[in-house]
Amino acid sequence: MMRAQWLEWRENEKALSTRDAFLWGEQMLVAPVVEQGATKKELYLPQGLWWEFWTKARQDGMRVISRDADLRTIPLYVRAGAVIPMGPVRHMRTSRAANH
Repeated sequence: MMRAQWLEWRENEKALSTRDAFLWGEQMLVAPVVEQGATKKELYLPQGLWWEFWTKARQDGMRVISRDADLRTIPLYVRAGAVIPMGPVRHMRTSRAANH
């Protein structure tokens, strides 16, 4: 599930040198803030169209972006077209009648 960017973009020098972000599956880019007191986070978005998970802001890839940061919110970007299940957990109920 957790993969380095260079596994997806082997010809992209910027992706090859990125050490502070990773892919979660194939559709989500995670760029944790690890510096205490940080107020900004710079991260590289690879090619394609990306959506900032928390604000739903659209971001074009192939560039470095800067965003506000704190230690409570993980910068998370979703590749355009991704399907991310967001519904509540549902438990299947079985009835006794269904088993007979």
